This record gives sequence, C-alpha cells and structure tokens, in this order.
Amino acid sequence: MALCHRINIPCIKICLANKALISISLPTFTPPKPARYITFATKWATCHLETIFMQLSGEKNKLIKLGIILKGFQNLLGFILLLLPILASAQSLSEEAKITILTCGPAQPMYATFGHIALWVSDPASHIDEVYNFGTFDSGTSNFYIKFLGGSLQYALSVTNLKSFLREYKNEGRWVKGQDLILSNEQMNAFYNSLQKANQPENRYYRYDFFRDNCSTKIIELILGHCGNVAAIDSLNKPANMSYRKGLKHYLVRRPWMQFGINLLLGPFADQEISRKQSCFMPDFLMAETEATGLATSPEILLDGSYKEGYPNDFGTPMSILWLIMFLLVIKVFWLNTSKKISNGIDLFIFTSAALLGLLFLVLWIWSDHVSLQFNFNILWANPLLLILLWIIPAEKTKFIRAFLMVYALLLFYFLINYNRLPQKFPLDAMPIVSMLVLLAVNRVFQFRKMEVEIE
Repeated sequence: MALCHRINIPCIKICLANKALISISLPTFTPPKPARYITFATKWATCHLETIFMQLSGEKNKLIKLGIILKGFQNLLGFILLLLPILASAQSLSEEAKITILTCGPAQPMYATFGHIALWVSDPASHIDEVYNFGTFDSGTSNFYIKFLGGSLQYALSVTNLKSFLREYKNEGRWVKGQDLILSNEQMNAFYNSLQKANQPENRYYRYDFFRDNCSTKIIELILGHCGNVAAIDSLNKPANMSYRKGLKHYLVRRPWMQFGINLLLGPFADQEISRKQSCFMPDFLMAETEATGLATSPEILLDGSYKEGYPNDFGTPMSILWLIMFLLVIKVFWLNTSKKISNGIDLFIFTSAALLGLLFLVLWIWSDHVSLQFNFNILWANPLLLILLWIIPAEKTKFIRAFLMVYALLLFYFLINYNRLPQKFPLDAMPIVSMLVLLAVNRVFQFRKMEVEIE
C-alpha cells in the first residue's frame, strides 16, 4: 500500500518594526517511500543546519540573525514533517482490530485447483482494511511453466482491501470463508508489524515451492510465530498420518488426468510422512488445523461460490483408455498378421514415448530446484535408453535388440515385483503402460508370432 502523500505548507510572513519583511516558505514535497524516510530526512536536515551555523558565525546584524533563526525553525519543522509518515506507518492496532484467515475454494484454471488463502487485517478504529496475499504471480512472465518446474518462479506478497479481494473471487464463482485468529492485542500488533515488514520491497518476493514455501505455508509460519500457544504448536508437530501425495489426492479426485500427470512427476519426497503443520501446505488443511487446535475460530462463509466441479466420465479416465490400448496391443501381438513396417512403427512409437517421458524425469531430476521432482523411480520403466531402439530396430540388429530388450524386460519385472517396496508410491494408472512395455519387449525377444510377414 502506498504511503506517499503530497504535503503543502503555507507561506509564513513576519513583519519587523514595519520595515523589514521576512518571508519563510515551508517546504512543499512528496515524501519518499517509508524505507527511505530516515535516510532522506537526516541528510536533508543536516545539510540545512550546517548552512545556518555558517551564516550565524559571520553575521552580526540582529535582524538577519533573527531571520536565520526563523529559517532554522522552518527547517526543523520540515524535519519533523518528514518523520510523521514513519510514525504513522508504525501505528498500533486498537482493541477492535482482528486478523482473519481467508480460505478460498477451487476453480477451473489449473493454478486454482488447490484453492487459495490470505490474511485480512481490519481495524475500524484506525480505518485499516488490508488483505495480505502471498500468492501473487505474473502469468505473463516469460517461460512461466519452465520457471515453475525449474523452481525459479518468483511469487510476491501483495496488499489490497477486502472488497476488491472478494470481487475477484466472486467473478470466478469461488467461495471464501473467514476465521478470526485468537490473539491478544499485543500479539496482534506484533503480527501486523511482521506483515508490514514482509510487504517491504526487499522482502516481498520469494521463490515458490509447492510443498514447503507457498501462500499457505507462509501464513502458518506467521501464525505459529506469534500465537504463543505452546499446546497448539506441540500438537501440530505430531504426525498427520498422511504424505504430501495423499494430501493432493483430496483435490485431484475429480481431475484424473491432472492427478495422473502430477503423480508421474513427483518423486519419493512426496511420499514421506508429514506432520500436521506440514499438512498445512494446503489451504483447506490449514483451515481445519487452526480450528482444531484453537488458533482460530470456526470458519464462517463470507462469500458463497457457484463453481461446482463435476465427476469425470469413467470411460475418459487414464486407466480406462490405457487398458483399452493394452487390450488392442494383445490382439495385435497374438492374433493379427501385421507387416514388419506396421509392427515396427507401433513398437517404436510406444518405446519412444516411454523414453521421452523418462528423459523428462531425468532433466527435472538434474535441473529442477524442486526436491519433490528429484530421484523419480518412474525412470526404471520410462527409461531414456529406449531411444537407442530408434536406430537398432530399423537397422535390424536382431541380436542386439534381443539382448537389450531382455535386460529391459528383467528391469520391468523387477519393478513390478518390488512395486510396493520401493520408497516411492506409483500411480495405478501407470500399470497398463508398464504392461504394454513388458508385452512388447518380451514379444521382441521370444517372437510369439512372426512379424516378418511382408504385406505390400
């Protein structure tokens, strides 16, 4: 929120003995930003006072001395006026003040899938109405999704008023619920000062991390840092009996393709057991935990939402479509007489798709700063080395193909046998893909049916 206001001070005229007229014009200026007030005011006052002392040492005329003294008063008054905005920005909240958690429902856009959360500071006595939003980003940022996956995307804290905040969510059909934090006036003032400090330009921006540093984790850290509720803090440090991956499932159950993609990208970090505090990386969970631990009141509806997400068609889910493809491949391998060219084309398409997916996992593992995308064990079946088949299958390196695919098939069998023992949970939707790869690899090794049927 801008604190720059133009200040106009009228001219002061003093008549001495009806002969001399001293005119003193007090300063007209636009104060700088709060962070620079003290430096600017100190330099400004020091410069003027040094000039006055030099003039006093050389002047002997009493009338001029009096004028210089009044000029010094002018400068001192100006210095005081410069400090006023600093004092105003450090105002205290009254007993009527409250800090409210604003939890917002999901919407259709991908970025709105998991809802949102913000803090509202209101104090009618001091005319304060400020909503602090840690989830501000610029969707027009160049290479937005690349920076998002790489962990270099900058998010920011922004401040608006409640009316503007609710208007945006009303336009999107999203519900908003409010919970008042249970804090003393002293705790509330300390909380408010922390928010103001966080809103300074040098503190406003941060590197977004989906699980560990987002709009929701920022708020739970602030709450626990100012609540003074030891029992609540101890309770939130206990296990939540869930993982990050399970926490996401609550939001993705009606978006199966998005759930499938996210589950493929996440590595074993997402499967570690987390505490109740860590579960607050999601707005809904933070709302529930703050109520359960007595840190905030029960949620009250501030805005009804019209957005309703429907259930997907069962035949359009990844599981249904991928098993259908698997069924068609079985027919192709055991019953259809296909030409070598067609068989090679189908096999290369599936093997190459898996290899490119594995290449993506490898790039994210090495390049991304998101620890949740690293050490992805899906690379066992989506192996980038499958790209070599693009050369050896058309070149008809039969022995090399069989040796390579024998090793790959053994790796796939190892994956299937140890499916539940690896430190990473794998989506069931990936099973038909692994089954396809096993079928095609074993068929290439043992030749269930001769594919070398030449059909012109």
